[in-house]
Amino acid sequence: MYAQTSDLNNLLQRGQFQKALPILDSLSSEDSLNIDLIQKRALCYLKSGNQAQAKKLYQKALILDPDGQESNLQLSYIFEQEGNPLKALAFFRKLYQLDSSNTFFVKGIAKNLIRVNRRKEGIAFLKKAIQMDSLDVDSVSELANIYLNDQKDDLAEPLVKKAILLNESSIRIRQISTRLAYRKKDFEKVRQEVNYMMSLGDTTALYQRLLGTAYFNLDSNARSLEIFQRLVRIGEESETIRAGIAYAFLGSAKTTDSLNEAIDNFNQAIELGSSDAISDYKLGIAEVFSKKGEFTIAISLFKEVYNVYKRPKAVFRLGEIYEKNLKDMRLAESFYREYLRVCQASGIGSADEKYVELVTKKLKERHPQIVAEPVQFLSNDTLLVKKDTLRNK
Repeated sequence: MYAQTSDLNNLLQRGQFQKALPILDSLSSEDSLNIDLIQKRALCYLKSGNQAQAKKLYQKALILDPDGQESNLQLSYIFEQEGNPLKALAFFRKLYQLDSSNTFFVKGIAKNLIRVNRRKEGIAFLKKAIQMDSLDVDSVSELANIYLNDQKDDLAEPLVKKAILLNESSIRIRQISTRLAYRKKDFEKVRQEVNYMMSLGDTTALYQRLLGTAYFNLDSNARSLEIFQRLVRIGEESETIRAGIAYAFLGSAKTTDSLNEAIDNFNQAIELGSSDAISDYKLGIAEVFSKKGEFTIAISLFKEVYNVYKRPKAVFRLGEIYEKNLKDMRLAESFYREYLRVCQASGIGSADEKYVELVTKKLKERHPQIVAEPVQFLSNDTLLVKKDTLRNK
């Protein structure tokens, strides 16, 4: 038995768990209630990929010793792997009862509370973990991520900064920082963060998409196009990537071919997509025809976008086309007045409404005392304004 125990310890130290199992089976047959042997067998099965058998053995050990920390901890891990956060939560609560000073147990409770949609309690436990250890970067970054998911950017920002100070080379923390920068439209920060993550080996498609969008907003259309096209080449086909390619072609707009490429990719984005951004892609196609000088088609498309999606920006662009391209100030003024009316009617504010001051100034300069009737085909009030993702220089 001594020789077997010595061989067993050597095998376990070297991580040769499958080879250790026959010895453990032999020893357990002579002492079936030995908790140490049961837990070692469970660990070997777990490390060998037999999670079901490991679970049975840990549960057996728990019957013999309900307060056994290792059994409770390993079962919490197993139930997490099985996608059963309620069970995992119960074991973490037991561990916390056994040792309330262990921040890992506190974080385990928090994580699983959040998974079962008890976010308020989960946040309270994360705050408790940070109070227990202010340098616990996992808790700091997890709380920052939750606040970011909840649109509480002001609460997330100081935690993101603290997390970076605690571990500046963490890809996960940099990902959270990138999302915050993107939310704040700090595209230079997005560029810096994603390039840094890529230098660390992170090739996550989501963040490359954000990088492509950042380059677009930094007026680097060539770099934006390069990134989105590379994503397509590696099989990352999606609505947002096709839209990114379309916007990059539209932004450069050097040749008829590039404008046609923009239309093709906008149409592919529409076919792939189901998001609220579909109206943006429709606006994009209308912009392409406007840039091509095909104003009859552009006007028809802008009218369609307004009638179907209720986008005030479409009305504004109609006014611009009639003013700048078709030199028909009478119709241009009518569209501009309609634009002001629908913006006022929406009452919610959006990127679509950023031209209000410009349009108001135009109308006051020409006819400060006259208010014309709105264009007839645009007769419905705007109830919902979609987020605009297409810049207008």
